[in-house]
Amino acid sequence: NSVILPGTKIADFSIINEALIGENVIIGKGVKIGERCVLGDRVEVADNVSLNKEVLVCPAKKISESVLTPKTII
Repeated sequence: NSVILPGTKIADFSIINEALIGENVIIGKGVKIGERCVLGDRVEVADNVSLNKEVLVCPAKKISESVLTPKTII
């Protein structure tokens, strides 16, 4: 039950669970996105990164490491 806005690209083997994904987001291979995560527009998530519950990512950020606790990335 996720919301994925237009222009977003999701690579193979990625799992998105009850998240909001903005426009033109790039999600790499094997990414796991947990419940209540919000990714702003134009975010890039590198391969094999995990974002656990309640991670908020501001627009145009590049995420290359997993985030295992609730956090806002500005």
